[in-house]
Amino acid sequence: MKHIHTFFSLSLLLVFVVCAFLLLMMQVKGYSSLLEKNEEIEQVHTPKSYLLNKLKFYDFANIQRINDQDVLLLSNEVNQTILYQYQDSLYECSIQDLKNFDFSIGNALFPCDGLSFTKEGSHLKISYKVGKQKEELNFNCRGDQYE
Repeated sequence: MKHIHTFFSLSLLLVFVVCAFLLLMMQVKGYSSLLEKNEEIEQVHTPKSYLLNKLKFYDFANIQRINDQDVLLLSNEVNQTILYQYQDSLYECSIQDLKNFDFSIGNALFPCDGLSFTKEGSHLKISYKVGKQKEELNFNCRGDQYE
């Protein structure tokens, strides 16, 4: 009779350990999935938010061609900044003169591919690819084209 109580206690302990292990594995899988979704959201929405805030800060936006590459020139009364793609990343650089501009001197903001700018009147469209997802940002500029 004593062996039955020991067997029952050990089997009950085994059931508890197995259930705890399975519950832990399910939670780890859920947490990993949550981290992946959070990273994906961060990769897509952070660049979009950054670009929108950058465009709202400047009064004028114009597309310039430098060394056979389109760049977005943003300006206000105080300074000028250009946004461009260099080495599979979006770069930003505050500038005074475009004549001797070197693409390598800017700051890398985030990885992107296929960056393109189009502007029709006051409507600016920025297209880019982050990871596997293609993003498009439409913005109405406040001022006229920068001359």
